[in-house]
Amino acid sequence: MAKLAKPGTKGSPPPPKSTAATTNTQRVASDKKIQIPIMAYPELRREYKAYCAEHDITMCQQFEDMFAFWKAHHS
Repeated sequence: MAKLAKPGTKGSPPPPKSTAATTNTQRVASDKKIQIPIMAYPELRREYKAYCAEHDITMCQQFEDMFAFWKAHHS
């Protein structure tokens, strides 16, 4: 059986990327919350989540309270 040649499907190359420097200096609005990824052991996460559920507080609000307490006592 004879091998058939594949038709050329590449087309023209993509246009060159802009050489203008891209900056990531835009700030998020202060009233908008963003995610803060942290590395924690699964047991710590479960304990933290359970604590917040038991005390009827969001994990975000608890973190804000803990950080405010820490800043007040470590400044």
